[in-house]
Amino acid sequence: MAISPAETMALMAGQLSGKGEDQPNIRFVHTDIPTFINDLKQPEGKDIWLIRGVKLNALFLEQQWIDEMIMLVMHVALGEGIPLFEGGIFQTQFTLEAVTKYTNSVAGLRYRKQ
Repeated sequence: MAISPAETMALMAGQLSGKGEDQPNIRFVHTDIPTFINDLKQPEGKDIWLIRGVKLNALFLEQQWIDEMIMLVMHVALGEGIPLFEGGIFQTQFTLEAVTKYTNSVAGLRYRKQ
């Protein structure tokens, strides 16, 4: 899989795999995700933006692919809420680097892996 350094990509995996056709900036993963991500990360220095997907989030954390997390804390309590990670037993230490207060009562938290 050749990806140009300037290419912006949306990665569709999990339940969406196989339900769509690749587009210029969208790739549907039909292989195992670790192989795809390891290929995608070559050369070093490329960023991957991961949004939602608790199983995919857990896989990324377990594989040590996450070096920065940006989380938004909403101003609405949801009871059980939405989990960030599902499955796997792992622990990774992060350091809080920045807090941003938005005008809509949302807080942005930026963490960096230690």
